[in-house]
Amino acid sequence: MGNAYAHSTLRYAQTGQVVEWYPSDSVSVLEGAPSSAATYSCQRGDTDDDATAEFSGTSTIDATSTTVDAASGYSQTNRRRLYVAATTSITVGRRYVVTNAYGQREVVVVAAIASADYVDLEDDLAYDYASADAVKGLRCVFTIDATWIADEDNILAPGEPPYRLTWTYATATATRKALTTFTVARRASEHGVSIADLKPLFPDVVWVEWTTQRGRDFAPQIDAAYQAVCWDLRMAGYSREQVADPLVIDRLTTQRAVALIAEALAASGSGQLSQWATLQAERYKTMFQAAIGTGLRTWLDAGTDGAITSNPARQLWLRGR
Repeated sequence: MGNAYAHSTLRYAQTGQVVEWYPSDSVSVLEGAPSSAATYSCQRGDTDDDATAEFSGTSTIDATSTTVDAASGYSQTNRRRLYVAATTSITVGRRYVVTNAYGQREVVVVAAIASADYVDLEDDLAYDYASADAVKGLRCVFTIDATWIADEDNILAPGEPPYRLTWTYATATATRKALTTFTVARRASEHGVSIADLKPLFPDVVWVEWTTQRGRDFAPQIDAAYQAVCWDLRMAGYSREQVADPLVIDRLTTQRAVALIAEALAASGSGQLSQWATLQAERYKTMFQAAIGTGLRTWLDAGTDGAITSNPARQLWLRGR
């Protein structure tokens, strides 16, 4: 479970699920990495912060704490290369905060590791760094309690607000709190979309990925599209967990991803794509309305996951035909 859009889904009765969280980039740039692991406290979404917690504890913070050991950054030929004294604990895809002697900081994402030598980053460094400048990890994680996740009563019924996690952590200058949310469901709430699904709608998609992201096959945009679909469902009065047919989610995510990529390309200077981007966005809206409308006739009641609580009663479980 990550914190993209600060919300994810945990599967009922599956042990070993890890909840991860990062401080916001803006706080990390202003104040640096947490000085210790964040504590967490979970409440149901319909309760106040002073209600009895479902569970609480202290997370484990990324152990990475090393230094720059050769000139790196903006003035160098390769602005994405960060030379470090040790690569122990550094992991591709995670975020780290780098601080120089002038108090300038930035959050970086590691794309590749040359063991005990350097790391290459997803984006260019904005500042210059010299030997002894600090590199620290940001990620905090904990494993969900096996007894709690196996309790059927903790499955959220349709329409119930998600669980709320309050993270409390200290930096060198302040004590801060942050919120993330999650639901518990019986089935996976994920998508199965890849760049291969985009090609029939956007044949040249593999050739237009931005150079700063080349090689990721638009995975960040596809994930963002999925989150947008989940948001649209929630704003329509449903939750992602109510959609029983994965084809519905994957098809909506595919179309939303094409629209999102087209919008981004148009905004970055590919003006000829503006009209096509508008068309794709409208096509997604039409598909979404069809997906949640009465034209999709196979609806089931909530079963053991909850009961109809709205008045008048609404369709609860969405299955494609």
